[in-house]
Amino acid sequence: MKYRQNLFALLVLVWSLVLAACTGSSQPAADLGQVDISQFRTEQPWVELGGASPPFPRRR
Repeated sequence: MKYRQNLFALLVLVWSLVLAACTGSSQPAADLGQVDISQFRTEQPWVELGGASPPFPRRR
């Protein structure tokens, strides 16, 4: 009985890996040749979110 369970688990694992490999190649590759890096450059190298303080409560 344990042999059947192990065999079934192995077959399910192999089948899921095969299906994952078949569906992963359908996405097109991103073309980064048209991206201009200068549009992302600013004078300030970071952005301040929430006043730059963590949302943790203060300990008493």
